Amino acid sequence: MIDEETDEERKIVASSFCDPYILLIRDDHSSMVLKLDCKGELDEIESSDTFRSLDWVSGCIYKQLDAQQPLVYMLNAKGTLNVGHYSTWSSTDIDSFQVYQLPNLNRPAYVTDLRNLPSNLTENGVAKRLGSDQAALVEVMICDLGDSIDRSPYMIVSIKGCGFVLLLI
Repeated sequence: MIDEETDEERKIVASSFCDPYILLIRDDHSSMVLKLDCKGELDEIESSDTFRSLDWVSGCIYKQLDAQQPLVYMLNAKGTLNVGHYSTWSSTDIDSFQVYQLPNLNRPAYVTDLRNLPSNLTENGVAKRLGSDQAALVEVMICDLGDSIDRSPYMIVSIKGCGFVLLLI
């Protein structure tokens, strides 16, 4: 993919889609959301300078069944997770996790620093105690878990070298 502003070639390292939107995160941690129009062409959604300036690590587009517009969940690279009995997200800014309601990427609908994530789980469901090591959050995914009768949205946060945390949202 060619960056239109710098004419440099950028690799896409992550993507997420929810009809008609596609989220792309590139190797320089920049991101863009594209929308498919009725002619089958992809157009970039306008975003704020703040959205374009942050170093995004991961993102996910998710739409609940009863929602009119999907949401974009974005995780940036501003902090580390202090993993221990209680996990806490240390960040230089409070905007390390942002949620946008499409098609508006100019102002987040929700901003947090993901403090106090529960400890990650092992195969047998017992929380690991990992001392006071620091680990980076590397991926976020929102999905429905359950069957056609009982389904709920969950946020899955992947922690570098430590597994993942599953949260009901």
